[in-house]
Amino acid sequence: MIKKIIISGGSNSGKTTIIEKIKRLYEIQGIKVIIIEDSIEELLNNNNIEYTDYGYSLEAFTNLVIEKEKQKEQLLDKYLKTQKRDVLVIYSRGPKLNSIYRNSKELSKRTDYDIAINLLGDKSNNTNYERTIDILPKEHLEEKIHEVFNIINRLFGKDEVIRQEKYIVDLTKSRIGEIAAKSRFVKMEQTCLYTDDCKEIRLRRITINGVYYYIYTEYKYVDGKRYLTLEKSISEKEYRLLLKLRNKELQTMTKYRHYIFDKGTWMYVDFFEDKKETGMLEINVINEDDIQIPDYIKVIDRVKEEDNKNNRKLTFKMGDNHDNNIYRSNA
Repeated sequence: MIKKIIISGGSNSGKTTIIEKIKRLYEIQGIKVIIIEDSIEELLNNNNIEYTDYGYSLEAFTNLVIEKEKQKEQLLDKYLKTQKRDVLVIYSRGPKLNSIYRNSKELSKRTDYDIAINLLGDKSNNTNYERTIDILPKEHLEEKIHEVFNIINRLFGKDEVIRQEKYIVDLTKSRIGEIAAKSRFVKMEQTCLYTDDCKEIRLRRITINGVYYYIYTEYKYVDGKRYLTLEKSISEKEYRLLLKLRNKELQTMTKYRHYIFDKGTWMYVDFFEDKKETGMLEINVINEDDIQIPDYIKVIDRVKEEDNKNNRKLTFKMGDNHDNNIYRSNA
């Protein structure tokens, strides 16, 4: 199955963060994700310069962009013919490229996509694509991410996710071998660069099948709750430079995240290198009345929303409470 979507948005729309998260989540699920970057942003170094700085007229630059878009489509068509697994193609487009598609007779005829998602739901993005879903402004970026994920789930015939629930896991009573056999796992080395009552900045090096991915993430805290504001891929060089700037009192934490698909539901279990007895389960809720936790995962207790901050801290806090018999097992 091949699905193609356009994700359209300008500055501060969350486009980069959403696309990054889509790629990692769906590739873990076995779907190949191909990102077709915005040609204008590529040519103009992500809008830091203008086409006139290269000596182009508007007409000449527009023609250059159109040719680049056509070349990408030709290469994509050849590649897709070789694929035998599910593929998700994401076209990342900003307002300037949308304008070229809207005004070009040649490009405006291209309708080989399943859905266009406009992250600027106030119509200021003016995408003018057929089959467009407008994502209305949200208070927090996670709400946009959740809505986009469910749009993609529908395209692939998957159940929509209502929300996610977290549980502390008793690893001493869980069947670890069965978790390992049923899962795909990634290694995460996570470093907190900066944290205070208002903001947190993290670095992560993620290892998937021997390949390293470097992620920069920013969160904000509002009334004690943590919300994502930015997440993007960075180079290994950038990662190592930022590591040198970290607060030396903040240690790097290593965890192993096991992704599991069981009874139609995606979930993952985090194993922390420095906490052997307890872990963290996060499960997608697709039915309010029937949250099915596999019998090989023994949970201690559900994490309440007001406590939902840091997975590692929660496993220590609630795991220690479990040792003192404060939390009762519900599995």
